[in-house]
Amino acid sequence: MKKRNRAKCLKCDTIVESLLPADLQMCKCGNCGVEGGTEAYKLIWEDLSKIVRLEDDNTETPIKGDAEPAPAMPPVKPSRKEIMDTIGMSIKAFENLPPNAMMAPVTHYDFLSLLITMHALFAEEQ
Repeated sequence: MKKRNRAKCLKCDTIVESLLPADLQMCKCGNCGVEGGTEAYKLIWEDLSKIVRLEDDNTETPIKGDAEPAPAMPPVKPSRKEIMDTIGMSIKAFENLPPNAMMAPVTHYDFLSLLITMHALFAEEQ
């Protein structure tokens, strides 16, 4: 079984998780982000000492490394096509879930993800 791709920012106490290869998730304060889904564990950070890897059993593992942080990325507003492509990928991912997973309750993270996507979609129209 593949490991989940999760990290916890100790600055803003946010847990971020990447579910798909092109799914970049950033914490609230912008200190860290994860990307790569279960295929690749990619980490973006400003202060590595303020990030822990969140294991599948919810234990926190400090991240060690001496690499330089990635340069800060300017906020990029996604195009309508990118938003629609992301929604399409999400629909396909949900359609491929086993029946028992389709019966699982929706979490607040799921609902927040929907709201963020809708906000981006409608903000693009303005």
